Amino acid sequence: MNNFLARCGSTANAAIAAAQTKLPPAFGLPGAKHILFRGHCSESDVQQLAAESGDDRSVVIGVGGGALLDTAKALARRLGLPFVAAPTIAATCAAWTPLSVWYNDAGQALHYEIFDDANFMVLVEPEIILNAPQQYLLAGIGDTLAKMV
Repeated sequence: MNNFLARCGSTANAAIAAAQTKLPPAFGLPGAKHILFRGHCSESDVQQLAAESGDDRSVVIGVGGGALLDTAKALARRLGLPFVAAPTIAATCAAWTPLSVWYNDAGQALHYEIFDDANFMVLVEPEIILNAPQQYLLAGIGDTLAKMV
């Protein structure tokens, strides 16, 4: 995979810093397009990211937490590209679920979009997850327990 579309993080700099040493060298190739994202999975954000992504793309890779991964999944589906998730926190199931939660521009949840296919790949580096702030792991445990009820 020579051209990467996105290397992003919702707590942008922290997510990238956490993952930087674990990312493959291909992330630094001249053809790699990196888009830093700090918003929500909203129609306007996905449209903007699609416009910024350019025409020479082969995959969308999301590096970050739930909001970023939901947005990158929606972007990949919009562009008809495979999606690779690289979560940096264990707070949500966004890395492996075939859905995105959509928000308006004010950050209010609107609806879920369930996709026909799963993510192409999920890359989990345990060291990144273990070194994430503890509140994200606790939130992930709460998220998992809430879904079991």
